Amino acid sequence: MTVEEKLWQLVQRLTDKTAEGSVSWEPTSNKSTFQTSFPKFSARVAEVAKPESESDYDIRVYDEAGRLLERATDVEMAKAVTDLAGAKSFTMMRDLYTMARRQALGVDAALDELLSSLDEDDVKQAGSTGLLIESAKYGAGDRFVDVTALLAQSLDGDTLHVRADNDLAGDPAIGTPKQLVVSYLNNGVRATKTVGEGEVLSLP
Repeated sequence: MTVEEKLWQLVQRLTDKTAEGSVSWEPTSNKSTFQTSFPKFSARVAEVAKPESESDYDIRVYDEAGRLLERATDVEMAKAVTDLAGAKSFTMMRDLYTMARRQALGVDAALDELLSSLDEDDVKQAGSTGLLIESAKYGAGDRFVDVTALLAQSLDGDTLHVRADNDLAGDPAIGTPKQLVVSYLNNGVRATKTVGEGEVLSLP
């Protein structure tokens, strides 16, 4: 069995084991290369970008000292391995790279968290009726004070009328014109409103 044939077997086994979840991948210093480690050796899969054409993918084997022992691209393996079509080697190595990248970067976990956050937001909006103050701050520049609780307590049923002045929470930015910035839900619809110092904020 040639070296290229063994490398192709390695690609196949890594693809199967990664799909099963029994092989772990981690990032490397190269953003396009990902590594899985074994007691004495490690394997890396990399995307090799090419101008004006599809990327190639390669498999690399390193020893425990970090020395490169062997490498081959999908194109090289397709040429060297009997009955291995170029399309098959490209597709499998691309799939291996994609799985390795997603696992190493935690893509699934990130997407799960985003979807969960959106679901929670949908529930919050769907269950919200009337006027709800989500956040409110008074000040200027980088000097703001949180007045969310104060405005929430100032609600009159489903309406709010409050003057934007230093009676809210003192003067957080002395000598500077200030603003009152409020984010709110009105019957499940999110909006933001800003008024200047001395003006009256009226919601909805």
